[in-house]
Amino acid sequence: MAAWPNCWLACGSSATRNVFGATAFATYGRCWIGLALWARLVAPAPAGAGPVVAAAHTVQATHDLGWILLAFAIFNTYMLLWSTMVNGAAFGVFLTLEATEIILFIGFFAKQRHNRSFASSWVA
Repeated sequence: MAAWPNCWLACGSSATRNVFGATAFATYGRCWIGLALWARLVAPAPAGAGPVVAAAHTVQATHDLGWILLAFAIFNTYMLLWSTMVNGAAFGVFLTLEATEIILFIGFFAKQRHNRSFASSWVA
């Protein structure tokens, strides 16, 4: 059911034979839908969990987010390279996404190790 809006968006791009656009819409739509389902169903600590279990669950959720963002940063690297053949606007969008995903996955991995945010050390 969650994939229907995503398929609808991709159909407009595939009808015009825009494979790059169809791939981008479909993949990023599924990425955000999957991340929302993960945040809703997997990430919350179990009901009635004690503070130790909740803390361990939070550490695991941080670790999971780092891996999810790393996976999409790898995919986004390919899309960034392919966007050089489309136009400058597409390249700018994918370059911004690449930088954001890299900073976020490094931040989640650093937070897991040092219990503080990587980005917060840059801002503070």
